[in-house]
Amino acid sequence: MFNALKDQAVEIDTKLKTLRKQCTTFAIGYIEKDESKQHSVREAITAARDELRECTADCDSLVEQTQSLFTLLTLADKAADEIYDSVIKLYHEQGVKVPPIELENIPVGFPTHLLPVPEPDGTTEEEEAAAKDEEEQQQQQNSGSECDSEGFISEIFITRPPGEEGLAPETPMIKRDANVKEYIGHLQKVLMDERVLINDIIISHWHHDHIGGVDDILEVIDNKDTCNVWKFPRADAPEPELRSAKLKELKDGQTFTTEGATLKVIHTPGHTTDHVVLVMQEDNSLFSADCILGEGTTVFEDLYQYMKSLETILNAKPTVIYPGHGNIINDPTERVTEYINHRNHREKQIFAVFEANPDKQYSEMDIVRTVYKETPEQLWAAAAYNVNHHLKKLTTEGKLLECVDQEGGNSWKYVPAASL
Repeated sequence: MFNALKDQAVEIDTKLKTLRKQCTTFAIGYIEKDESKQHSVREAITAARDELRECTADCDSLVEQTQSLFTLLTLADKAADEIYDSVIKLYHEQGVKVPPIELENIPVGFPTHLLPVPEPDGTTEEEEAAAKDEEEQQQQQNSGSECDSEGFISEIFITRPPGEEGLAPETPMIKRDANVKEYIGHLQKVLMDERVLINDIIISHWHHDHIGGVDDILEVIDNKDTCNVWKFPRADAPEPELRSAKLKELKDGQTFTTEGATLKVIHTPGHTTDHVVLVMQEDNSLFSADCILGEGTTVFEDLYQYMKSLETILNAKPTVIYPGHGNIINDPTERVTEYINHRNHREKQIFAVFEANPDKQYSEMDIVRTVYKETPEQLWAAAAYNVNHHLKKLTTEGKLLECVDQEGGNSWKYVPAASL
């Protein structure tokens, strides 16, 4: 169908070029004083006008067919994603490794960049970095934000009553994509069975999937008037408001102690300006919220701050990481190092463009066309989002200079003696 539409477009374009040439001839011919020649020109103009109307109708038809095709492609793409997710889920439920994709079985002409990234099987570091970068770009393109609607919360931890150590053996965890209202009854039962109260709620950051369910919890606990709700202040916007409580200001280094557990707050901006992680000092485990995820990479507001926060987490040497989304991370040093290397790899590629042409200015799309030339163009807008973060980080570090032209456009240039 694509070829048929392309052929129609070429045919219409050819007709329009012919009509443009005829218009020039008509203009010259109409100057003639000979009445018979003028009559012939008028007839030719009428015929050309009719042909132009036909071209217009053909164009309208072509547009409608193209729109229909893209609608069908969108539906097909969604259906394919659902089928693929179901198949992968079946493999995981059976404990069977997902087999690698046999490229020789892919039809000729199929866009291979749309194929899912297979599980690790000895691929090179460069290939893994490229795959992760493209996956992240697609996530940015599809969502642009990872905040869910109100009524969602990431996790709740409940301790045992006085005299007993450690977290409850079946610590309830309300994850993202789970509506809190469905869990309120379960939460109430656990509180009653464990004979505990929730005295403090610590919010990791302002995103709705981490704060949206707090009111629902406060409305059902017996001590809502004395329960403290803590959150680190935002530096760039007003604080969200809760119906049932006022937020108390959380501080970097603040500790919370209960039977068998001491939690230390560490400010880790980048994902958001108010983001914090919690370290359980007894075993040095770390609750990373959205700074480190169980799967894939996270988005961020400020890459410069985010990279510093990754170094902070790495230096904390956690024994295990409990992320806000995804599976528990049992190899925290390796995972955090992987996050850092992934960002540094892309940054070195971007900075190398400026080093190679130190006197030239580049816009973010100039960088995208160079660094992401092997990436499908439909992902370039998402890639530009990532590139912009890297350019701002390099500017903050004094390695690039941001320039603004008379029309308000932004470009960047190399600062001599800068190096990574």
